[in-house]
Amino acid sequence: MRVEDIIFFSPNFKTAYLNLDDDNELISAFVDRIEGFYFKPAEKLNEEFESFAKGLIVLTAIDFIGEFLIRTNNSDRIKRFCLGLNSIKKEDEKEAKKLVDILNNDYRNGLVHEGRIKNLGQFFNGIEALIVVGEGNSMVNPQILLNETRDRFYEYIEMIKQSKEELFQFRNKIKQRFEDEIKALPE
Repeated sequence: MRVEDIIFFSPNFKTAYLNLDDDNELISAFVDRIEGFYFKPAEKLNEEFESFAKGLIVLTAIDFIGEFLIRTNNSDRIKRFCLGLNSIKKEDEKEAKKLVDILNNDYRNGLVHEGRIKNLGQFFNGIEALIVVGEGNSMVNPQILLNETRDRFYEYIEMIKQSKEELFQFRNKIKQRFEDEIKALPE
């Protein structure tokens, strides 16, 4: 994100000063990016007609975080990420796959490719579950989606901190994903 002449990696970390060889700083900056650009803005959207925007931000976060956690660049990362959401993990395999397909195909793909949720899907804060599926329609509670996505994200952060291999993969993905921004920095 650019503010005047400064490119920010996250709200509190300027890209020019980010030390890519300092693991703790890199993890902190990544957490700050996800919280500051995705989760905190989504948290602010609580009015009646803001659930659509909230859901869209959270699905975008899932897409981005999935690149790091799942390490694929196709829609499989969305499905695999969502299979790890607490509400989905509680379902049997067949039901979990059905719910993940709806989240991926109707919500994520519908919004990204068509600017709408397909098959009469709706974001709705008035349900007590992550997702409710009816006859030819579905509803997703964006606050529950946010909470469970945040939980999944912090599980990933702990994984990075505990595993040298995960940390290595994370560091390489950051360098690859932000290669253009890094190259554009003055020396």
